[in-house]
Amino acid sequence: MKKPAHPMFRWPRSLLWLLPLLASILLFIRFDGVGSLWWYVTIPTLIAIALLDLFTTVWFGITILVTLFLYCSIGSSGVPVSVLIWEPQAWVNLREMRGLEMTEFEWFHWWPFKWLVALLCLNMSIVTIRKIPFNILTFGVWSIHAGVIILVLGCVVYFSLKVEGDVLISRRRVVIQQQGNEPVSMVVTPGNIIQDGDTTFKITGINPNWELMSGIDKGKQAYTVTVLVDDGEESFMRQLIAGYPEYTEDIVISGDQAQSMSRAKNVVGRALLDEDLDMRLSFDSKDEFLLTQSSALYLRELSASGLPKTNWIERPIEHLPRFNDYINNPEDVWLSGEKLEPHPISISVSPAQTDDPLEEDLLVNSYLRFAYMQPRTVGGGDTLFPCAWITLSKDDSVEQNVQLYAFEPSLSTADTSLLSFRWIQTAEEMQTLQESLLPELIATFQETNYQLVLSNNPEFQPIEGTEYEYKIVAIQNDLTINDIVVSLTQIELKRGDETWVRWVFDDQSLNRDVIEGETHEGTKFVDENITFSYSPGASPITLVGVAEEGKYVLLTALQENELSAQQLELGIPAPLTEDVTFTLDRVEPYSTAATKPMVVPIYQRDPSILNSLSMVHVTIDLDVGTVSAWLPYHHYPFESNQEAVYRFEYRPTILQLPDGRLLELMYSRRKAKLSTPLALDTFEVDSHLGGFTGRTSSILNWRSIVKPLDGTNDSMAVSVNDPQQHGDLWFFQSQWDPPDPASQGLNYTVLGVGNRRGVFTMLFGSCLAVFGMIWAFYVKPMIKRKRQLNVYSGGTT
Repeated sequence: MKKPAHPMFRWPRSLLWLLPLLASILLFIRFDGVGSLWWYVTIPTLIAIALLDLFTTVWFGITILVTLFLYCSIGSSGVPVSVLIWEPQAWVNLREMRGLEMTEFEWFHWWPFKWLVALLCLNMSIVTIRKIPFNILTFGVWSIHAGVIILVLGCVVYFSLKVEGDVLISRRRVVIQQQGNEPVSMVVTPGNIIQDGDTTFKITGINPNWELMSGIDKGKQAYTVTVLVDDGEESFMRQLIAGYPEYTEDIVISGDQAQSMSRAKNVVGRALLDEDLDMRLSFDSKDEFLLTQSSALYLRELSASGLPKTNWIERPIEHLPRFNDYINNPEDVWLSGEKLEPHPISISVSPAQTDDPLEEDLLVNSYLRFAYMQPRTVGGGDTLFPCAWITLSKDDSVEQNVQLYAFEPSLSTADTSLLSFRWIQTAEEMQTLQESLLPELIATFQETNYQLVLSNNPEFQPIEGTEYEYKIVAIQNDLTINDIVVSLTQIELKRGDETWVRWVFDDQSLNRDVIEGETHEGTKFVDENITFSYSPGASPITLVGVAEEGKYVLLTALQENELSAQQLELGIPAPLTEDVTFTLDRVEPYSTAATKPMVVPIYQRDPSILNSLSMVHVTIDLDVGTVSAWLPYHHYPFESNQEAVYRFEYRPTILQLPDGRLLELMYSRRKAKLSTPLALDTFEVDSHLGGFTGRTSSILNWRSIVKPLDGTNDSMAVSVNDPQQHGDLWFFQSQWDPPDPASQGLNYTVLGVGNRRGVFTMLFGSCLAVFGMIWAFYVKPMIKRKRQLNVYSGGTT
């Protein structure tokens, strides 16, 4: 017979428990404990006691389970918006919508999930205690329920204390100390450079697999770095070898043309050319890591010379969006045909450290998930800088939009040898311009000039009045040779039975004949009696703006030696050929450059790159004025260019405050402390058959050999599928520096960092639940059968 509940737990007397429930809620609110672990332990328990009969029903537990299942499904897969649920585009991720903006980790930390889990555990506990007597037959059910509750408690501990992030560690850094100067250093990465006084130090070579050629270590492989030292008067290179400082030596210019560089030992009789210069390789120790799915602003004040006064000062950003664009004014960005509705945000970022250079809050009022800074030309300003926007169409279907600049043709988005823009002041200049547009080739023989036709006729054409014939082989305009731009026509000349090729440049001093077996050094001619001059003219399609009359004329020279002109109207197509039309869309005589974020179209976005293309707009409001800027995302907040590594950007933004101070800002992630500083010692690379060839495809696996700098000589071999523990943290291989055409790689590693508190509690709960299932489905039936057999045989149970 079931034992009745105590009067204090019967309806309605159990509602007296609402009084301590209300008191507890007020205390949690008063001491800012809402949402803490003790909140979810205390408040649901008091609710369950007050509504004990409700929590005793099995259907209440089933309802919670169904709700929990739906919650988990929505958080993991989303909500279907089509009956074709097997298609990825049929699902919409609810947690990524505006108003939520949650990662999967955050979704399963949200208060609804915690409440559901707490209520489920209380329901399971109360039903077990009140409805399931504890005996040998129900021991399995008790074990299952206890295991599930312990598993849930372990999950609460695990996810409440969960920390995830990564740390980038370079393999070595170069430490430099000149006599009388403080030491300076830079991480080893291709092309890294640092200035110390009047001397420049540049990394010119890195070899991760250098083979030692002498001494007792002959045959061993080592990591070497070659640094170019240049003080303006002389230069040399110093080779540094990790782990073997005794083999450090300089390489100098020998003056021998057969071998321009030589070891200093062979030139000056000693290994080091400058023995007062101390250079060595040291570990790049890191004692902090960056937290995943976090946001922070970094700022520091600069001196008048642009040097930082301090290291970066961190300001965490709370509740920054992650998946959608939020913008105060769509005019603040460039759009590619898509409409962007204004969705303003206002996130105050307060100082978090005592040495913060600003007392005021920074305001984040815009966030873009996929964008990049892009300069464009816009109308306005006081400077004459004509720009034209053109549309070229073929058969009314294929379009190409181009921009033309009259004063800076190099900025044009079209091939200026084919399409260009000229700006003149008066109509009288038009005639002079037209005469200069057509290309011109003139032959001079016996002080008489002959104008030749530039055609693609494959037959030789006579030069009237001379014994020469010619044909055009090729015309190449706007060639860049030795940093100068030249135009060239290649002519094949004929005199009697003799033929040869002459190169005729727009600069006559460069003219020469192509003679077999001769080099291009010097000017040589087969026949010096005839000379040529060449003028390339202008583009065959030239837009001319006449400032005085405010009109625009299109000059075309698409037929041989024929120039046509037609006046244009904005927006009205003008024919170029039978199939192609030319439309002048817009002209801005006075224009200026504006740089704004270019929002990437939705169909071009790749969610796998996470927030690497995100940016925020920050405003600083001071008593004397306001400044603002867009800050692009940095995966790592490097302290300087000397700390940045290959493949990761370092582009901090500098603002001049209204009070004259210079402030440097960067948008990145939050930092957390490592329990012990770490250093990267070396890499171990497993290769496919044939060995490591220097290409990524030949690599089977790699391991980062990491040394904790805790006073011991211990090391950890961290690979992709073999995480290692040190202290409370686990480390796994996240990224590395693979070889590519620009670098031999193996210069840095990126280690994932995380903790695993509560894992063994979850494991124990799982094992207990599995044990309970075995008991319930195998041991319990055996006990019941044995008892039945005893009854049938007349025995006792």
